[in-house]
Amino acid sequence: MDDANFERGRKMWHDAMEHRREVMGPLQRKYEAFLEHTVEYGRAALRTALELNGGGIIALPSLGSLFGSFWAHGRALPAIGVLAFLLGLVAAATGYAFSFFHFMDLQGWTMQEMSRKANFLNAQFNATAAGQPIPKEDETPTEDETRFRNRASANQRAAIGVAVLSLFAFIVGAIITAYILAWPISASGGR
Repeated sequence: MDDANFERGRKMWHDAMEHRREVMGPLQRKYEAFLEHTVEYGRAALRTALELNGGGIIALPSLGSLFGSFWAHGRALPAIGVLAFLLGLVAAATGYAFSFFHFMDLQGWTMQEMSRKANFLNAQFNATAAGQPIPKEDETPTEDETRFRNRASANQRAAIGVAVLSLFAFIVGAIITAYILAWPISASGGR
């Protein structure tokens, strides 16, 4: 290979790498941001939801015992309060699992988009190297991109629905706890 062809090939490679950085760089940063956000979201949100409902389970018997009124309302009402907080715990954990799957699907969608663009860059480079016209980029999402996008949307809706259930369960548990603590039954059995 003579120096002219070597320099031409080197320039083509350099131009292709620059073009790749321009096209793929934003997608790579988006993918890395998804990874970081998924980890931080999981840590903060799961901890908060579990502490709220778990704290309610722990607080209900201890506050009731402190005020002497926990079992005065019978066994059903305190049990319903504890079950409400347990439902809140299960719903919170389920919601954050759906949220995790939502972010994973967003990452999969981004990876598929990066793969499509990388394939286009390869085709562009090969066409340039062969002296052929550069093909036009196909912006149509692939089947996998569409599948990841649809799953991300479904998981997001499920996460929101279960999070609302968790909040509702916490509110029910808090109302029952407030009722037990606010209206103790007297020792004679009446109010």
